[in-house]
Amino acid sequence: VCRKILSAMQERNMADVKVVVGGIVPPADVPYLEELGVAAVFLPGTPLHRITDFVKTSCDATRRAVV
Repeated sequence: VCRKILSAMQERNMADVKVVVGGIVPPADVPYLEELGVAAVFLPGTPLHRITDFVKTSCDATRRAVV
C-alpha cells in the first residue's frame, strides 16, 4: 500500500507531503518503509509525545522552508 501511495504522490509532484505509518507493522518492515520514503513509522506503544514531536518538528521545518 505504501509503495502505491508514494508512487502516486511522486507522479503528482507531492514530494513535500510526508507519509507517516502507524499501527501493527512488523519491525523488520520498518527499514523497507523508510527506504521507500515513509517519513516515520510509529509502532503500537509509541509514546504520544514522540508522535506529536515528530509532527511539530516536521511542520516547523516546512514552515521555515516556505517563508
